[in-house]
Amino acid sequence: SSFHTSRKCQLDAAEVNRFRPMPDANDQNYECKTAYCADCHSLGCAPNTVPLRSAEQWANKPGVIAVESTAAFAKIFFIPEG
Repeated sequence: SSFHTSRKCQLDAAEVNRFRPMPDANDQNYECKTAYCADCHSLGCAPNTVPLRSAEQWANKPGVIAVESTAAFAKIFFIPEG
């Protein structure tokens, strides 16, 4: 998963990795600002546990992805079907 913002939003790497390693899969140093243009290199941040799942792996394990967002945090939950 990845996060995309229109403004600068640098996640605290120590907090992101506090309970388990969650490297930034977009290699943006946890900067979530996103800009798409020929000269832009802002892809958004993608703190994820590894190994990352492929689209086929997600499709083979159906469920619900839910987000809880407050001014202080955002949490992503995966609730498997069945």
